[in-house]
Amino acid sequence: ATLASAGYEARVRLVSADIAPAPTALAARLDVEVGSPLLNTRKVWFADDTPAMTAVDRIPVDPDLSVADVDLTMSVFRLVEVLCGDTVNWEVTQPSAAGMTLRTLGVSDRGQRLLDSLEHHVPDVVEFGLVRTVVDASPHPSPDPNPTHTSNRGG
Repeated sequence: ATLASAGYEARVRLVSADIAPAPTALAARLDVEVGSPLLNTRKVWFADDTPAMTAVDRIPVDPDLSVADVDLTMSVFRLVEVLCGDTVNWEVTQPSAAGMTLRTLGVSDRGQRLLDSLEHHVPDVVEFGLVRTVVDASPHPSPDPNPTHTSNRGG
């Protein structure tokens, strides 16, 4: 759910943005060469006028990229589509025990690592929850929705 759907007047502020070379650890996490250019953004989301979340996002980009005409306040997922021509289909998220901090790696269906994100959600501003989609990855078929065998237990 979004801040707006939770009843807040929502807005986002871009605090900083730059393109910088990927350091060793981040290059390994994003599966790019050390020194590859990354778009780095820092944003703050507000619920009414109260800061509710901050995020630092890093997106591998083309060395010749100019972000002068790109709205960097748009959703990071939309930014990936605009800047990389690909879509984040999976997120691998590692929650931290310290507050509500999430470290996320965004990955395409092809396995391309497209996004590194570090989010901190401010406690007691907005109730935080998790919605997960369950996919049956088992090798056996799903139960038949129209079984031919019925059981009459206790009757």
